[in-house]
Amino acid sequence: MTYLKGAIFVSNSAPFIQKNPWDYISSITPHIEGETTIPLSDAEINVLMAGTSDLICRGLSSDEGEFYLRVPSGIHCFIEVFLSQKLILMKHLQVNQKREMKVGPLDIESTAEAILFKKMDLTNQVQPLSPLLLERLYPQIEYCWKNGISLHKLFETPDKYNNFNISKYDPFQLITSFVIEIDETGENLIWKWTTREPCRVRLFYRTFRSKDYRNVEFPEYKNKGHYYLSSPQEFEGYVYYLEVQNQKGFLALTPPSCFRIPIKPRLVQQRFVGRQEGPVVTSRKVTHGKKTIQLPNLKIDLLLKGAVEKTFESEMNLEFVKKIKIPRFILREGFHELELNIYFPQDHSFLWGPIETPEEFSIDSQTWEKIKKLWEKFQISAPPNSVVEIGYSKPFSEIISYRNRSHYRLFSNMDLSDTLLILSYRSLDTLNLDCLQFILGQLTLQGEGPFSDYCIQLKLEGRFLEDKSDDLMVQSSREIFGQIDLDVEMIIVANSSRQLTSFNPF
Repeated sequence: MTYLKGAIFVSNSAPFIQKNPWDYISSITPHIEGETTIPLSDAEINVLMAGTSDLICRGLSSDEGEFYLRVPSGIHCFIEVFLSQKLILMKHLQVNQKREMKVGPLDIESTAEAILFKKMDLTNQVQPLSPLLLERLYPQIEYCWKNGISLHKLFETPDKYNNFNISKYDPFQLITSFVIEIDETGENLIWKWTTREPCRVRLFYRTFRSKDYRNVEFPEYKNKGHYYLSSPQEFEGYVYYLEVQNQKGFLALTPPSCFRIPIKPRLVQQRFVGRQEGPVVTSRKVTHGKKTIQLPNLKIDLLLKGAVEKTFESEMNLEFVKKIKIPRFILREGFHELELNIYFPQDHSFLWGPIETPEEFSIDSQTWEKIKKLWEKFQISAPPNSVVEIGYSKPFSEIISYRNRSHYRLFSNMDLSDTLLILSYRSLDTLNLDCLQFILGQLTLQGEGPFSDYCIQLKLEGRFLEDKSDDLMVQSSREIFGQIDLDVEMIIVANSSRQLTSFNPF
């Protein structure tokens, strides 16, 4: 098994880099003459098996343009970089037997070389690479970049050429089909094959972590066969190929192929602890009328008269209480230091009742008692001399992993569609207004990079307790911070079979 480590840096004048409309020319910072290179962040990276174009793994470049991908050793592969679903950079690579392998630069030269290798791979036509062939490709690559065209245009061939690669391994066309699948229980990996005439068969396979193939022999001459591999490891990758021999002694092979074991949906209980900064109030206004907080299968109506509506910001940074609780399929990809971050943006309101006339804040007692009973893991108890706040937010959340001062985003909810209910108590008998906060709701985080085909559903409830300070002069102007404790029911499911768990507290 080998981890590919690399970084993607491109010219700041590269035509496929979209300029940020918020950027401006500073009159203070000296202007830098000439071209500079910048990291290409949030680029999608695919590693494909040469010969079959099977997807080995996916990745997402970090803010520093870095990527970290697990692949089987001893293979030939193509690294492809995408922006806005368009192929922009490539590299052909022979993976060595080292634990970690540094990938050289991905630029116009590596891209031209990879395109030539891809054409030879598709047509089974071998020709030596020459500077002249590469230079002929440079203008075509630049044309695609400038016009927003995917580089697939430069090596896509008619379907008939795809058979050339098969004939290279099976010139006598002995193998008519060879497929791999997971059975209905998800417990067995199955290889199935058929041949044009009775043949003896040998199946070779290995996991990403192994450098040596295992082989299974079927010495009897048959036209079809299958092999079951029981209990394959979750999200493990397998490299495999088939060898057949007919009664005349003619041999045939299949190109080495790749397959990833799907992740099984499994509901687990997780505990997260960490720090929260905020809630910091950014604005206040007096509001009247009916306000509604809408959660899945739950609607809360607040009748307000002269109440204060607040806009706030806060941020949570959480880690697994026990490292052994981190899902194994994430650890196996090399992501050991995980962090769950939840950001509450300022454009969502926090509603609270007036201090001096609490009767103006109206919510029926039955609903109020049900709200307090929604939290199963934490007991809702109001501190003495405090005012209650009922609020909501549609936060941005992400699961990231840190490696060598760079972070990689694995799951996130970019659409900000999930709503969290927030219940807070603020003390009124001191100047520091200590905050006790309870959080409840459900988040769905879409997978990115290696987990693009999956999403994580989090049903969470948490408690935040602000750290107390005796220094009132500092207290009046400092940012609020304290300990956050989060209890989570977590499940990962495939995007194609995504079914959100119903959240029905009543």
